[in-house]
Amino acid sequence: MKTNKLVNISILKSLKPLGKIPADAITHFASHTYFETLTKDQFIINSGTSDPWTFYLLSGNLVLSYADGKVVVISGGTSEAQYPIAYIKPRPVSAKAIDEIIFIRLKLEDIDNIVNNHAAQTSALNKASLDDDDIEIEIHKEIEHAYKTDKIIVPSVPDIAMKVREAAQDPEGDMDVITRLIQADASLAARIVHVANSPIYRGQSQLQTCVWRYPAWVLKSPATLF
Repeated sequence: MKTNKLVNISILKSLKPLGKIPADAITHFASHTYFETLTKDQFIINSGTSDPWTFYLLSGNLVLSYADGKVVVISGGTSEAQYPIAYIKPRPVSAKAIDEIIFIRLKLEDIDNIVNNHAAQTSALNKASLDDDDIEIEIHKEIEHAYKTDKIIVPSVPDIAMKVREAAQDPEGDMDVITRLIQADASLAARIVHVANSPIYRGQSQLQTCVWRYPAWVLKSPATLF
């Protein structure tokens, strides 16, 4: 039964996720939300139903009955009661009052809209407050993530690609020459490193660059090789 008493702002602030929304939104809810009551054995939620409401238990005890036979009791004033009661639609449980309960109901759509808008505004403000160094770091992170997930495609320079192909097909080709050509094209160099680190071609350690390095034994003087 709906009473004629509006809910307190302090109570709304203690509920999740209402405690994270702006003060003016809390005030709006407080001006339109009334305390409601149910007596013993009355249902606040019926399994399988869909409705626009989100319920919060403030006082008394509820028993939640699941389709698989599981039973859970929620008491007002506990940490569990700070969260909505079975907010998934259609309702996966039935909720029945064990004794007299006091509760409130809010429209789920209103809560979702306010929470999502607040999160978007907070994110925008956080980005706006970044200094130049932070912005550069964020950009690098986004580019790196896009590259690793194959969501970024950087066009290669055709001339460089042709020169690399010609050098690779030259029987007397020099690896240092090929390396320098590849390094002249950032997208080509990145792609080669990516392929070299793939499961098919990678070695014992991951490559970070396409720079050619001679094996250690080649760099030793002839006297140390025998």
